[in-house]
Amino acid sequence: MTAQKAPRLPKKEMLAWLKSRESWNHEEWMALLAQLRQQGFEYWTDTNEGRQVLGEYLEANRKS
Repeated sequence: MTAQKAPRLPKKEMLAWLKSRESWNHEEWMALLAQLRQQGFEYWTDTNEGRQVLGEYLEANRKS
């Protein structure tokens, strides 16, 4: 059995989302997750571990 490689992290999509905001609330976060899910990134949006990776990426790349 071979280990399955994780799909690409939606960096381009998240950076585009970050362009217009310095912070966000829970509703905006949930809307982003829904949008990413619709774009085929369920691997990242549908698990706690995946959402944590997405959140850490956003926090590391947001405008301060």
